[in-house]
Amino acid sequence: MDILITTAPKDFNKLPFVCESIIKQHTEIPLKFFFVSPCEIPEQYAQIEGEYLLDREVIDFDFSRINMKHRRGWYRQQFIKLFQKVTSDRYVVFDSDIWVNKPLIMDPRLSTFFIGKDQYHKPYFDLMREIVNIGREYNHSFICEVMMFERPLIQEMLERIHVDEQGFFDTCVEYINMWPNSSGFSEYELYGNYVFRHHPGRYWFKDINVLGKALKREWTPEEIRQHVETYEKSNYDILTMHSWL
Repeated sequence: MDILITTAPKDFNKLPFVCESIIKQHTEIPLKFFFVSPCEIPEQYAQIEGEYLLDREVIDFDFSRINMKHRRGWYRQQFIKLFQKVTSDRYVVFDSDIWVNKPLIMDPRLSTFFIGKDQYHKPYFDLMREIVNIGREYNHSFICEVMMFERPLIQEMLERIHVDEQGFFDTCVEYINMWPNSSGFSEYELYGNYVFRHHPGRYWFKDINVLGKALKREWTPEEIRQHVETYEKSNYDILTMHSWL
């Protein structure tokens, strides 16, 4: 199973913890890691065997076109998840600021949606209806810290709306820039609702229990270790360690 992790400097020190937890919980599955970041990951955090790639080696969209400069990195990682070509056609995305506390992938041959906390952010669905002609097709959010993607379904989505990857990006940027909302696009809501509408029954659904915790700064290694030690024996499937800067 190919594992894709997009990351950024504020989360580099979490990578050893994230990878340790994924490996620990999935010992029966051979895993291949792919890391994508805007700059080189320091050697002390690049401890796991895998492919380490820079954004520009994976995707060539011009994110400077997005008006809100402080959100470009957030949008960047979403489009990388959708359109990277470095993994196999089926791949699992893990966010780079989590601890996986329980086994999630039981059978790598089965496509699974992991369903966490429900949420609803209208701008996501406004964009989706305008560009892809889908809305909130499933009665729960697909936003989670982990998602399994199938590249052929993404390509099929583009074919349905008669655009290529660049055309899709151009249209999304134009729409995002029209509205003063810092969060105007969600790759998880887009992919999940598209698949649910056009390929019902293709994915299994697995409810997961997520403990959300965020700081308005970077986490220290000591804080990460303490967070894990506190909840490692709990019933949470995932522990988050967000840094909202």
